[in-house]
Amino acid sequence: MNISRRLTIDKLTKKSAQGESKEILEKINNTFGMVPNFYGNMANSSNVLSGHLAFDSEIKKGVLSPQLIEKISLAVSALNKCEYCKRAHFTIGKMNNIDPKELKRNIDGKSDDQKHSWL
Repeated sequence: MNISRRLTIDKLTKKSAQGESKEILEKINNTFGMVPNFYGNMANSSNVLSGHLAFDSEIKKGVLSPQLIEKISLAVSALNKCEYCKRAHFTIGKMNNIDPKELKRNIDGKSDDQKHSWL
């Protein structure tokens, strides 16, 4: 017998969230003009949400370019079979001026860019 269960987490909005999560979601809304579902789900725990944002901020301070960060994120999303993340990182990749054809190759773990061929 194969029993499959799916965990669902309520997505919070800047209106339904409380405390620190509400403050963080309001900042995200001010930055993006909206609150992506991903952040709304994480807002159930202000520690998770603030921790993710801190991690994201620290990665951006490193030596990896925004383009490479998105290429890696897209390849990992594909490996994890997360369609939501793949779509998000594909869109962010285009916003970072990565050719959509290259992004499609990144989904397959490939790259035409010699510096990134290890993907």
